[in-house]
Amino acid sequence: MKNSVLKFLWVLPAIWVMASCNDNLSEVGGSIQPKDDKIRARVDSVSVDYLTMPMPSVYSNSRITLLGEIKDPFYGNFKANFISKLRHARGFKFAHKPIGGKIDSLQLHINYNVWAGDSTAILKAAVYKITDPVSGGGYSQKDLSKFQKEKNFLGSLVYTAKSGKTDTQRGLRYLSVPLSKELGQKFYDASINNPHFFDTQEAMEKELLQGLLVTTTTGSGNVLSVYGIEFRIFYSYEGDIKDKDGKTKKGPVKAVEIFANTKEQIQVNGFENSQIGDLLLPNDKFTYIKSPAGVVSKMIIKKEELVKALDRSGKGYNPAKRWLLNEAQLKIDVEQPDPKVTEMAPPPYLILLAADSLKNFFEKNYTELTHPESAFLSTIYSIERRYYNFSNISPLISKHLKEHAKYLPDGKIALDKDLEAVIVPVQKFTVNSLDKNVTSEINNFIFPAAAKLKTSGHARKVGIISTEYNKQ
Repeated sequence: MKNSVLKFLWVLPAIWVMASCNDNLSEVGGSIQPKDDKIRARVDSVSVDYLTMPMPSVYSNSRITLLGEIKDPFYGNFKANFISKLRHARGFKFAHKPIGGKIDSLQLHINYNVWAGDSTAILKAAVYKITDPVSGGGYSQKDLSKFQKEKNFLGSLVYTAKSGKTDTQRGLRYLSVPLSKELGQKFYDASINNPHFFDTQEAMEKELLQGLLVTTTTGSGNVLSVYGIEFRIFYSYEGDIKDKDGKTKKGPVKAVEIFANTKEQIQVNGFENSQIGDLLLPNDKFTYIKSPAGVVSKMIIKKEELVKALDRSGKGYNPAKRWLLNEAQLKIDVEQPDPKVTEMAPPPYLILLAADSLKNFFEKNYTELTHPESAFLSTIYSIERRYYNFSNISPLISKHLKEHAKYLPDGKIALDKDLEAVIVPVQKFTVNSLDKNVTSEINNFIFPAAAKLKTSGHARKVGIISTEYNKQ
């Protein structure tokens, strides 16, 4: 008959103990109640396996994206581009009438503040008008080249990360890519002759501009972290100006109209990782992380290991006993990056997720606080302490046992499935609540990063503290 072995599992307070150094520890503790109701604390460990697996696509609903290309001798190549749509403006009108009804110029501002790689590396950005349907549902795509059509080319700019201008008010840098001003003129003409083009997002995309592909066509060595784009239409109008004597007279005054992208519009990230085959080979010493849309680590606890911990006596299920899992510690060390081999640095956080919860976790904006049985956020990585500590993952093990443990006819305990979890690089956002910073949001880490995780030593074991006692 099938039934849950651990129907009443819950977490009890326990002292912090790292038990992974010994796989054959005896029972500890003693009697705190009458002899026939003895509570025994047990310290065990279970073996853990790791493998590196590809993650060719990642979910993001943020405006933050990437632009550029990096070639890393160890972690392989990475290229990033993106498609963005502009937010419509119902009732849009130019604030002033351009002189002669003509605009002066059109620019695309690419806003950024940080980057990965060489700030002096020379790349060429190119912008294309999108004319084909765009879909993606928030997931990155490996190849956006089908949208890169020469007939839709709008403009380009040779740049370095250092060459960007500074917006002191917002604390951002930006690149100004000159675009064909015919498109900007089309926006002005529509505001006069067809103002309904701006009434809805669908109308603006159909009649004026469906979206923009921003990519690099030459150069490598740098990837910008882009915080949004702005479509800027520059023009001059007849207004009041001061002459050299301070007298007011009529003359040309510069002005600009701006359309920007927001979270409400589809943004498709193009993230391509190549030459990563060596990272995916079986490896007993290391597992790898590379973001974004590169590789992640899978942690596996075999069902036989869990049965061994659950039924340590080998005598099968004892209906007079109850077993509670109190603590399960997991800590993974990081190999120090060798600057001669790679320029990639480890991500700030990793999160360990039950494998079957990976898809919904990011799509539905879950955190480790909303799903404490399936999501475990690591401590922050730093060069002073090169490791990720996931603390107590006992709820993950308990949940798996509840769902997959069963009794056999001979009284033995069996599991029908290994426990699998995925270790993913993430970015954490916090809010202050009662003078304490608490997690408000967890996103896939959208920035070039990589880590070489050590899977030997204590990472190969999960230390378990449990309690066994007589049922009343």
